[in-house]
Amino acid sequence: MKEKNLYILIGYKGLIGKNILKQLRLKNKQVKIFDLPTFDLKSKSSIKRAFLKNITQNTNCILINCSGLMDAKVSRENPELFYKINGIYVQRLIDIFSNSKSLSFIQLSSETVYGKGINFRENDRRMPIHPYGNSKKISEDILNQNKEKNVNVVILRIPIVVGINSKTGNMLTDFIKEAKNKSEITIFGNGKHKRKFIYQDDLSSIIVRISLNWRKFKKYEVFNIPGFICSASELAKIIKKQIKSDIKISYLNNKPNAFSLTSKSIKINKSYNINLKVNLNKMIRILIKRNL
Repeated sequence: MKEKNLYILIGYKGLIGKNILKQLRLKNKQVKIFDLPTFDLKSKSSIKRAFLKNITQNTNCILINCSGLMDAKVSRENPELFYKINGIYVQRLIDIFSNSKSLSFIQLSSETVYGKGINFRENDRRMPIHPYGNSKKISEDILNQNKEKNVNVVILRIPIVVGINSKTGNMLTDFIKEAKNKSEITIFGNGKHKRKFIYQDDLSSIIVRISLNWRKFKKYEVFNIPGFICSASELAKIIKKQIKSDIKISYLNNKPNAFSLTSKSIKINKSYNINLKVNLNKMIRILIKRNL
């Protein structure tokens, strides 16, 4: 029987999933898509019903896992749910593929697994400071434990993703919303803390490029996704300049400085020659046009 290559996209309705699906279909790839409410990681029967009829011993599965909960603040309110959805339920996905010829598993993780600091490399110690980051660390550990099976894993540690459908809850989108609604941007501490940002289309393109090279996957490989690094003060000034209005930038020196979190992306650039199309200024212009 002829072998079959099947792309499986979990979380296709999300910010990244929609673009991945579009790009894979443009390349005429066979894609099976799954998302809530019919597909629920909390339900073993839901997962089995979804996959068993699509997987055979001649199927090479390329699974892109975009599912999961995203808000770090909310994770503190319900850590157990984050640990399950973002973490331990990854094992359920792997267990389904025992009948397949091979599984190439692309897991969307997060820079937050590192905790605090700058210029992290892939083999640096992971010390997440909130349940969201820890839930992503759990998923990485589970996938690492499965690398001796017929599973090849690529972990993508992603910075802050923004785009036309992105929600507030990060430094960039919060600053823009505050500037447009209040003509003010409030920065905790001295504003020197840094973050890294990537636009949704650029991230989707990177993921698709990696997925198309699934035959080259190693047993377990981790990449820091590239992006544009900016301090809070620099970001506020760029936003003020682009909006072109009398926006006040305030520093709350009585509040503790927010922490920096950035990583280096040398490894993925060497492997895949990544070129981002949307720089920080363009990201800000796109988001300003939106009604945040």
